[in-house]
Amino acid sequence: MIALSMVKKGFIVTVIARDVDKLRNLEGEASKFGQLTGFSVDVNNDDELDFFLLKQCPESIDVLINCIGGIYNLFGDFESISIDQWREAFNINMFLPVKIIQALLPNLRKGTEPLVVNISSLAGERPGKFN
Repeated sequence: MIALSMVKKGFIVTVIARDVDKLRNLEGEASKFGQLTGFSVDVNNDDELDFFLLKQCPESIDVLINCIGGIYNLFGDFESISIDQWREAFNINMFLPVKIIQALLPNLRKGTEPLVVNISSLAGERPGKFN
């Protein structure tokens, strides 16, 4: 996992994810090597994401890794996929990373050598089969 690798290299890491159990396991593993703080945030919930971005996020960030992606409901016959399903996919894969970057730019600017890494859905590399 990227976050654990960063901790092992001496970075102080903050992770947001939906799965609390995975976060706690990651925090436990990372504690052997350095500092990692996990926050349970559903990035699809604007209130939760905004609260994290405005109230919980570290003031200074050196590296932002956006690993948000998914195609949850885009399987099956192409013509059966609704416009709302396409909108959801674009929101998750395009607009959420943009929102996070915009919100965290002031924090990144306080970092030593700010870096943003975007990792999108594997669906771009390995798309599902449309009938």
